[in-house]
Amino acid sequence: MRTAVTFVFALFAGALAAGCATTAEAPPPSQFPTRDALQKIAASPPPTKISGESGLAADGWQLTGPLPDSIEPMQYADGTPWQAMLAEVAGARPGLVAMPASMHCVAQETGLFYLEKQAMPAERLARFIAGRCGAVAADVHVASLGGAVPDGIPLERIAQQYRPQIVDGLQKLLGSGVLQAGIWLGQSHGKAVVMMSVAVRRANLDTLSLLPAADGKVTVRGELLEPAEHLQAVFNRGHYGFGRCSTDPTVALPRFAVTCDVDPTDDAAWIEIAAFAAGRIVGHIVASLAVFPSQKPATAYHDAGYVTHAAPAGNGADARNQLLALLNEVRRGAGLGEVTLAARECEVADKIGPHYFAALVGQESELVADEVVLGLRAGWEVDGEVLDGEFTAGALARSDDLGQLLDAVLERPSGRAALLERTARQVAFGAVIAPAERVIAMVASSYSMFEGSNAVADAQRVMGRLTKARIDQRLAPPLRFPAVQPDLDDGAALVQKGELSPHQALQRMLRRSVERVVGTGFRGWMFEVSSIDDIRFPPDLVRGPIGGVTIAVTHYHPKNGPWSRLVVFILAAGQNGGLMTASR
Repeated sequence: MRTAVTFVFALFAGALAAGCATTAEAPPPSQFPTRDALQKIAASPPPTKISGESGLAADGWQLTGPLPDSIEPMQYADGTPWQAMLAEVAGARPGLVAMPASMHCVAQETGLFYLEKQAMPAERLARFIAGRCGAVAADVHVASLGGAVPDGIPLERIAQQYRPQIVDGLQKLLGSGVLQAGIWLGQSHGKAVVMMSVAVRRANLDTLSLLPAADGKVTVRGELLEPAEHLQAVFNRGHYGFGRCSTDPTVALPRFAVTCDVDPTDDAAWIEIAAFAAGRIVGHIVASLAVFPSQKPATAYHDAGYVTHAAPAGNGADARNQLLALLNEVRRGAGLGEVTLAARECEVADKIGPHYFAALVGQESELVADEVVLGLRAGWEVDGEVLDGEFTAGALARSDDLGQLLDAVLERPSGRAALLERTARQVAFGAVIAPAERVIAMVASSYSMFEGSNAVADAQRVMGRLTKARIDQRLAPPLRFPAVQPDLDDGAALVQKGELSPHQALQRMLRRSVERVVGTGFRGWMFEVSSIDDIRFPPDLVRGPIGGVTIAVTHYHPKNGPWSRLVVFILAAGQNGGLMTASR
């Protein structure tokens, strides 16, 4: 073949904060960075460049298929010479590079888009392609080799002619790490392209149908490939909502099983599972997958359209006010209360936000990302008494539309958990605008505020949740044990005054209860949470036999901590006493 062809190698990466990291639930007060630590980050030179996704948006794009109805761990092979090249390169690193059908699908659908548009798909469309293909990684990348080739030349001849370039490109992509990859070659309109897809493989999932059962329960099972201390999982529910999946405590890491109660009427729902190494607050999303509860798997991408009008970015305070107005527009549409701007915290976010993005791409230590995330969640400069803080971020290239940026964040369940939380009252935005690079980015934190409590009503809510949890396990609901209520109320009052720590108060409650009801043992649990809904009852309370239950709820502000905390005490009467604690 004597056709002159220039093959150009290009790597396309998704948006910086589109799913590579997420944040853990509330850490101990000692893990929050101090004001001085944040000022040190703010005073350091900002990164020289902010990168964002750089593809072409295409609302309404139709996929070609065939498209799967399940996630399958099996290796893909189709007998083509380009697939053989991938297998050859992968074979040089035995056991480290998987070739599932999902990654072939990603390469094919991305390649078809490229041939039609002569551009890579933007992050939101790329994410839809990955999810619809059954790919589960949060950081799927694609690379292309392409150029002018007359129509009608057999693909096998193209592959053979450019074998050295293809193999070299694959070796660059697959040279290190535990990966999954796919490849596709196609031609159209005088162009040919070899599309290669690759993603870090952080977990192996068991076979999973993309069509949930009629009750909406989706149980994702698998095995982590990286060390982790715990998991978290969230999912989309409805157009605006989100939920938190439950983790099966009987399955020990590295194996895991999480169950998500998706809405059976939803056309699609995203699930994100994050793993957190010991001592780390920013964790990797080990699986990001799409399921189709309505039993009608989508074949075309459509923009979610949270913001329905263009919002060109201003600078500084103007961008923050624009983001606030856009967010409140979405919250009103979701039936949620509006939030106000935490102005002094926004100034902190503006200064440290760029360092977050720099850490994600290796320009700064990844521990800087931890400090930025925790520092903004802490909300040291937020007026009022913070009860909880959430964090999210996003970046877009080739755009100055803050509405598109907010849309991209809210398509993800972790973005909704941060910005569409029902109890959020204030928000801080740090806007990063780089007109010369055509990049816009933001870090954002929302804050739930302590607005007083009703100890009796809160205790009733805890009892209601515990009752439901036991009934779900087909066990008898707990009975009340009012005899020791005064001991719990006294201990809770001492915590609120700062005279006892929650742990000391629980010990006091157990001791006094045993003295009051002679011959009866008690087991006790203590939970530090931001909301009653955050309590995760241990298996002993939910699945085991328990006697009468007594509950007390109070709040306190830990020394040197940024937030107030709800403290829930539960004592259960039984034959054997004991002390158990838990916190969020």
